[in-house]
Amino acid sequence: MSSNSFTGHIPSSLANLTNLESLDLSQNKISGEIPFELGTLSSLEWINVSHNQLVGSIPQGTQFQRQKCSSYEGNPGLYGPSLKDVCGDIKAPTP
Repeated sequence: MSSNSFTGHIPSSLANLTNLESLDLSQNKISGEIPFELGTLSSLEWINVSHNQLVGSIPQGTQFQRQKCSSYEGNPGLYGPSLKDVCGDIKAPTP
């Protein structure tokens, strides 16, 4: 679903797709947060949300910790322990 000029938020109902193995939402105009419910998708091996307008904390599921930093780039509002572990130089915003 990459490069389609999608707008809006990532629906938390994607977490109902329990056998979902990969999700490419890159190169769109998606905003808001990555739903924490996606952290429960144990079958999700690969996710790419790069080059959108996402903000907030990365879900804590191990599948998010396994992704390359490039899967998140182009979303300067993203932060969290998972992203810090992957990218090293990204920190939570200061209040």
